[in-house]
Amino acid sequence: MIERKFVQQAMMNLEVKEFLRNELKKAQISHVDIHRTPLNTYVIVYCAKPGFIIGRGGRKIDQLTEILEKEYGLFKPYIDVRLVENPWLDAAIVARRIGEELERGKKHRAVVQRFLRKIMEAGAYGAEIRVSGKLSGERARSEVFRIGYLKKCGEPANENVDKARDYVVLKPGKIGIKVAIMVSLPEVSVLEKNIAELKLEKTEEKTSIEESSEKVSEEEKKEVIKEGERKKEETKKSHDRSYRPRKGKAFRSKKRGMSRRRGSGKKLSNKGE
Repeated sequence: MIERKFVQQAMMNLEVKEFLRNELKKAQISHVDIHRTPLNTYVIVYCAKPGFIIGRGGRKIDQLTEILEKEYGLFKPYIDVRLVENPWLDAAIVARRIGEELERGKKHRAVVQRFLRKIMEAGAYGAEIRVSGKLSGERARSEVFRIGYLKKCGEPANENVDKARDYVVLKPGKIGIKVAIMVSLPEVSVLEKNIAELKLEKTEEKTSIEESSEKVSEEEKKEVIKEGERKKEETKKSHDRSYRPRKGKAFRSKKRGMSRRRGSGKKLSNKGE
């Protein structure tokens, strides 16, 4: 008996969620949470446009509470409307917006490419949008558009990827929309710790090497300067000792009493003879 009760409650929750999504399409609902307490049942609606749910003076909410209490048998329902902080990272809202653009008659490729750019600008790591149905022509087909990094399997695909489906009924037929957004990266604690430790070790080694190199470089500079000064002093002393003024050709010729013209002595002697 208890199992039947839980099954009935789950079926009721699904019916309520479908009713709210169909009734409040313009509000762009992300998801609905239902919590039962002994006092009342809380229906929390996450959406991008809460004004369409509240209505003027709260009339729309009052109508919805009456319908949920009478038709679906919820015990004292209380609807709480909450705004989604970043709707471009919510797959359900993005799928609903794509459907609205297709209902206006816009081309699916231009719409999807524009939405992918906006998703990446909002801070996502990757995204995939699949549009299937009679897109152009009588034959149905599906087209996939991808951008960035997206996990397809494993635990990260369930925890870090937000997935949603929606459909639109057009004149050619029904068109399905699937959206998957990589909201966050998987946290690998062991690898992150190892990488952080390695980075710290490398930085410490670099700092120690730089400090030692600075010390060595300063000492080497001082030694080089001292050696340069010593060499200069030695070269000066050697120049002072070995410096002797050389006598020119004219000085030698005057001392010897001979002319330094080439072949002048022989020619003069022949003429005198």
